[in-house]
Amino acid sequence: MNYAALGTTGIRVSPITMGTMLFGNPLDQSQCDRLVSAALERGINFLDTSDVYEGYSRTWGSAGGVSEQVLGNALGAQRHRAVICTKFGNPAGSGPLDAGLSRRHLDKQLEASLRRLGTDYVDLFLAHRWDPAVAMEEFLGTCERWIRDGKVRAVGASNWPVWRIAQACQIAQSSGAPKLQVVSPKYNLLYRGVDMEQNACAAHYGVSIVSYQPLEAGILSGKYNGEKAPEGSRGGEKPGWIPKLKPGEAERLSALARMASESGVTSAEYAIAWVLSRPSVASVILGWRSEAQMDSAIAAAGFRIPAPHLAELESLFPPQGPLAEERVLIWRNGAWALSPVEIS
Repeated sequence: MNYAALGTTGIRVSPITMGTMLFGNPLDQSQCDRLVSAALERGINFLDTSDVYEGYSRTWGSAGGVSEQVLGNALGAQRHRAVICTKFGNPAGSGPLDAGLSRRHLDKQLEASLRRLGTDYVDLFLAHRWDPAVAMEEFLGTCERWIRDGKVRAVGASNWPVWRIAQACQIAQSSGAPKLQVVSPKYNLLYRGVDMEQNACAAHYGVSIVSYQPLEAGILSGKYNGEKAPEGSRGGEKPGWIPKLKPGEAERLSALARMASESGVTSAEYAIAWVLSRPSVASVILGWRSEAQMDSAIAAAGFRIPAPHLAELESLFPPQGPLAEERVLIWRNGAWALSPVEIS
C-alpha cells in the first residue's frame, strides 16, 4: 500500500481512512474490535472519529462520545499503530457552551476525547465547522498550546470556507502559529465544488485533502438506483441519511457503471479511485461493516482510471457549485444551527 504524507508533518497515512461514524450503533463493540484489527493488519493506519459520533443514535445536539469510546477500546494496546483523527466544534449538547471553537469548549472536548480514546495525544485534530464568533488568532492559539503540550500532533479543518483556510494559513505564515495540515471536505463525482477553489488553495499552502463521502452516501455505488434500498443498507436503515437522485443522475450512474465494468472494477471502487486521483488528496474516509467492503476499498486505492475515460467523466460529472460544505455554526433563537457562510 502506498502512503501519503499529511501536509508537511511527515506523518504518513494510508490512502483509505477508516471512518467510525457507525461505531456503537449499528456496529457493536465486538464488531468494531474485529474491523479495527482487520484494518490494521491490512495496512490501514488512519482512523477518523469525532466527539459527537454515535452512529444511528446521533441527533443534533446529543452528547456523542460513543464512537471515540468504542474506537479506544478496539485499539487498546495497538494504539501505536494508528494515526487517530478526531474533530470538535459541532454541538455536543444543547446549551450555548456546548459547541463552537471557543478555547473553553475545545479544552473541555479534548480532555474528554483523550479519556474516551485511552490515549494521551491525538495525531490530528480537525475543527468540525467554522465558528464566526471566534477570532482566527484565538483558535490557532489554542492549537499552538495543545501542540506545545504534546496533546495534539497536527491540526486542520473540516467543512471550512476556502477563504478561511487561506486566512488561517496566512496567519500561520506571518505569526509562527501552527499551519493547517489537513482540510476535510465532501468530495465526489457528484459533488465537485472542491475542484473550483479548494484544490488550488490546498496545493498552494501545502495542505493535504482528506475527503469524506467519496460515494455520496452510497449513491455512486449504484445500490440505490431501484425503488427500494437493499436490506441491511444504510439507505434501508436510515433513509434520511441518503440523498435523493436528481433528474438525469440515474443515466449518469449507468454510464459510470459501464465504465467501471469495462475496467473490471465495481462502481464504488471506480468512484473511490477517481477521488484518490485528484490533486492534493492524501486519503478518503470510508465506513464499512464487513471485511469484504474493506478489501474493496483497498482495491480501489490500487486502481487507476483509464485515460480514455477521463474526458467522458468530465463531461458526465462537470464541476459545479456550491464550492463546498460552506455553512458555519451559529447560536440563534436559543439553539445551535448551521448558517450560510458569513464574511466578517
